Amino acid sequence: MSYDSQTNQKQWNKKEIRKNTNKLVRGVLLYELIMFLIVIADITRRIMNTFRNSDFNMDAVLDEAIKSGTSSIIAVILGLAFLFFYFKKSDSRKLVFYTRDKMTGRSFLVLLTVFMSAQAAFSLLGGGMELGFNQFGYSILGEIKDASSNSSTVSMLLYASFIGPVSEEIIFRGFVMRGFEKYGARYAVVMSAVIFGLFHGNMIQSIFAGLVGLILMKKTELRERMKETKIDGGLLGATCSSIWLLIFFAFQLFQGISGIEKLPV
Repeated sequence: MSYDSQTNQKQWNKKEIRKNTNKLVRGVLLYELIMFLIVIADITRRIMNTFRNSDFNMDAVLDEAIKSGTSSIIAVILGLAFLFFYFKKSDSRKLVFYTRDKMTGRSFLVLLTVFMSAQAAFSLLGGGMELGFNQFGYSILGEIKDASSNSSTVSMLLYASFIGPVSEEIIFRGFVMRGFEKYGARYAVVMSAVIFGLFHGNMIQSIFAGLVGLILMKKTELRERMKETKIDGGLLGATCSSIWLLIFFAFQLFQGISGIEKLPV
C-alpha cells in the first residue's frame, strides 16, 4: 500500500476543522462511555450475585471488581468494534495499521529507554505536585496511588500490560492521529498526544501520558514530515472551538479535580 499524507490547504476552513475534530473526539468519548457502562454493569452483576449473602460487604465487592480486568477487556473489545464501525467511512480507519517503517533494534532500545526514564520522571512529578498541593492544604495522593497501582490478578495484568496499551495505540496513534494528519504532521502529533493524555482522567497520569504520547508519536513515520510543517494559529483556534473537544476537556478535568482531597486540619 502506498501512502503519502500531505497537508491539504483546501481543508483548512473552520467549519471543516470543527467537523473533523468533533467526529474524532466524539468517537473517543463514546468509546470511554462504552467502557464505563461495561464496568458498571459488571459491578452491578457482582452486587446482585452476593447481595443476599449474610456476609455481604459492599467494599469487598467493589475492591474485587476493581482488581479484576475482565470487564475492562470486554469493554475494550466492544469499544474497538464500535470505533471500527464508527470510522467506517473515514480514511483514518483505512490507515490505522499502516506504517512506513519497521521497528528496528535501535528503535526498540530508544523506546525502552524512554519508558524507563518516564517512570522515574513520573515519580518525581507526582512527589513534586503532592508537595505543592500540600502547601495549600490539599493532597493528590489518591491520584498518585491510582496511577501507580500494581495488577493483582491475571486478568488485570493482561489488560494493563498488553490489551490496554495495544487498544490505545490503535485509537490514538491510529484513528485520532490519522484523522488529524491531513492538517499537518506536527499538528497531528500534538493533538493526538493531548487527547491521549486527557483520556486518562487522572491529573498525574494525564500529564505523564500526554508527554510520553508526544515522544512516542514523534517516533512514528511522521517525524520527517514534522520538520516541514508548522501549526497554524487559525487551525488551532478552529480546533479549540470544537464543542465536543470542550465537552471532552471538561469531563476529563472534572475527573482529575475530583481526585483532589482536602487534608485534615
